[in-house]
Amino acid sequence: MDVSNSTTDYIGGMVYQDGVLQFVSDEEGRIRYKPKTATAEASFVCDYFIKDHLGNVRTVLTDELQTDVYLPATMETAGLLCAANAYERYFHTRSGPSEFCSAARRAVPLE
Repeated sequence: MDVSNSTTDYIGGMVYQDGVLQFVSDEEGRIRYKPKTATAEASFVCDYFIKDHLGNVRTVLTDELQTDVYLPATMETAGLLCAANAYERYFHTRSGPSEFCSAARRAVPLE
């Protein structure tokens, strides 16, 4: 959808973009319309807004089932010495020798 030439209509708590319902607002969240795709039927998804004491939205909880794949953050032993050397170079150039780096260099990786 070309956003530069689109029309957005606000009718009550409903928002339409080019005549297609986008979401319905509520004081505790919104109901979003998800159009039909090749793998899923058209449906509605509820989003709940968690607000702070000033009324600013801090978190959005949703009924939507979605799985995101992220790269794992691990402490693998293969790169331990390389990482310790990189940190040592950083600490020597920024603030002088660091006890942390010396301890990391002497650390024995767990197998």
